[in-house]
Amino acid sequence: MVGVPDEVLGQAVKAFVVPRAGHVLTEKEVIRHCLARLESFMAPRHVAIVEALPKTDTGKIKKTGLA
Repeated sequence: MVGVPDEVLGQAVKAFVVPRAGHVLTEKEVIRHCLARLESFMAPRHVAIVEALPKTDTGKIKKTGLA
């Protein structure tokens, strides 16, 4: 998750999701799932479905590669 500019909040949450093999997800499904489990300000307003997350040489997620 990263912060992205938002006209109303100033900054909003954007989630990057890698679905399991054989599963299909939509942006709305992910947001609905998060809203059912998190406070509304913590749930992502934007979702990007990606094949893989960029990682550093040590295996950590490289957030700079997500923007």
